[in-house]
Amino acid sequence: MNELESDFLRIDLDRLEVEWVNQPILVYEYNKKAADARLAMDESKQQLDVEYAEIDRNIREDPKLYGLEEKTTEAGIKACIIESKAYKVAQKEMFKAKHKVDILNAICIALEHKKRALENLVTLHGQAYFSEPRAKGAGNRELMETETKRHVRSLGRKRLEEEKE
Repeated sequence: MNELESDFLRIDLDRLEVEWVNQPILVYEYNKKAADARLAMDESKQQLDVEYAEIDRNIREDPKLYGLEEKTTEAGIKACIIESKAYKVAQKEMFKAKHKVDILNAICIALEHKKRALENLVTLHGQAYFSEPRAKGAGNRELMETETKRHVRSLGRKRLEEEKE
């Protein structure tokens, strides 16, 4: 998982207040990036249309240069345009721009899901879902503290083993 994905996929359960403070900033940043990407896609689409028109004009001016007869059909002209290198390059740029828009839209959707997850986590927190059990009496407290320490150590060992893999 890269840094970009960790911005909107991970939630730090111990710092929900920080997650909430960062959430609107992330939403704004990625929606702005998506808008910029849509602008770039529109510009690349416009460039594709310009390439199409220029090639179309050139073919009509000198069809023999493109291997066509003097009297050619619209279908023949269209096929020549689609096969031309300049058109293919412009089309590929438009596809890349569209892909970037799609990725950023997916991020914006993920941020909306993260918002709902944060709302649910805060609700659970308010219902003491994350609270720890309390023991009455000194002997029971010591036993719980020992068990908690043992559990934390085992989690630490598991993380170390996972990092080694």
